[in-house]
Amino acid sequence: MPVETTSKRKKLLITGAILLLIVLLLSLLRCNDDKEGTQVPETAGSPGTESVTDTTDTDTLLVEDPDTVAVNEVTGHVRKKSRVKSKKKIKKDAVTEKTTETSEKSQPAEEHSQPLVHNNKAPRQDAQPKAQQTYYKFPKKHEFRAGLRAGSGYSRILSLGGMFEDYSTRPRFSMKEKGSMVFRGGAYSTWQYGRIGAELGLDYMHQSSTMEKNSYTTGLGESAKFSTDMIAPQLMFRFYPLKDVYMSAGAALAIPFHSDISYSTNRTGTVYRQQDELTSKHMNQSFKSRAQLMPSLKIGYLHRKTGLEASIEYNYGISDLYHTRANDYGFMERENRSHYIGLTLGYSIELNKDRHEDK
Repeated sequence: MPVETTSKRKKLLITGAILLLIVLLLSLLRCNDDKEGTQVPETAGSPGTESVTDTTDTDTLLVEDPDTVAVNEVTGHVRKKSRVKSKKKIKKDAVTEKTTETSEKSQPAEEHSQPLVHNNKAPRQDAQPKAQQTYYKFPKKHEFRAGLRAGSGYSRILSLGGMFEDYSTRPRFSMKEKGSMVFRGGAYSTWQYGRIGAELGLDYMHQSSTMEKNSYTTGLGESAKFSTDMIAPQLMFRFYPLKDVYMSAGAALAIPFHSDISYSTNRTGTVYRQQDELTSKHMNQSFKSRAQLMPSLKIGYLHRKTGLEASIEYNYGISDLYHTRANDYGFMERENRSHYIGLTLGYSIELNKDRHEDK
């Protein structure tokens, strides 16, 4: 038994790794499409020349002509001192005289630097075209698609062992629950407007799990496999962060139309085989499958030109899947929730006439 379980665990790990590799490949394809669609913006010019031209055009200094200042001093502009100046006015005159002297000293250096600036002045780049960058614009139109999909995943039903044992005493047995690989497929239709959209689907689902019990004292090994076929209408809302990549959330209602519980032991012989068949019959009479509400999360990739689509979906059944009827066999009522995660491949076509082109 442990050898089989380890091999099955390896299979599950391998399938999970394959699913992750597929998602990574799809994301790499998406990144390559985005890189091919983008263009490198052209540089309008060197920032150094623009800063120089701006300073030469705007920054100017108004300095008095030293000749005129000398003439004014030579002409003998005499200030009549009618009254004694205050200390504040004397300080102001001294400050103004110092500023005029410094401006006269800095004027020759600026006169020499101005011709150099005008020689290095570069022409303005107003005539050059602006940098162009191509990117995808989501069409502001209603897009309708319809298609088919199919895939497989891992399903597990919880609390199966609790229907057989209440664990009131110290157990002398080991009990193990494990899921199984199941099939899923159906039809779906989508609607998209810009970055938002919706998905309506009708799928066939198969839920299956196995309960194994081994007794330490007698060596009896028991196995009960629960299988249920369902029709699951589903409604999900989509969001497109990228052109072809979407994320969706919603819920599905799994409605069972056929259930089967098979019971077997490690005992051999015709009598024991008949007892196992009778126990299976009692279990099918005592357990009744019910509709289960399953919130869903999905991440997918849609190639619009070919219509191919791949997605990874997770469903969690929050309601009780199996109801235990009143019986004389010791079966008890438990809340049997479920998990499902799987990979789905689909193909869809656009229904409206106006074809959306990539921009």
